[in-house]
Amino acid sequence: MKRTLTSIIAIMLALVTGISLAACGGKSSESSSTDPEKIVKQAAEVRLAAEILTSYEIQGAPTYNSYVNETGDNTYEVTGKATVRDKFGDSYTGKYTVEVKYDPETQKAEVTSVDLETPKKNQS
Repeated sequence: MKRTLTSIIAIMLALVTGISLAACGGKSSESSSTDPEKIVKQAAEVRLAAEILTSYEIQGAPTYNSYVNETGDNTYEVTGKATVRDKFGDSYTGKYTVEVKYDPETQKAEVTSVDLETPKKNQS
């Protein structure tokens, strides 16, 4: 029962994180809202949030330090580090690589793979 409740809460947090990322995107200009790298990065971070929140017991949303590289043929690789806090306030960081396929016609990104290193406890 506790495991089910934890999973439900984790999924809800992932959805809230995704919605908040979408809401914070802003629309300062038409060109920035259609920037492929921005769309790819957002898709990768939403997927990472879902992976992290369903795999680990953490407090709050993860934070990211992401880099986007185009690998060709509308395929991107998003790499970086995710930092999370557990219920005791300890901080953990793990590296990740996310592959994303971008469709310029629909301006949508699809995550094709996620490689998330098990977060390691940060030294105080």
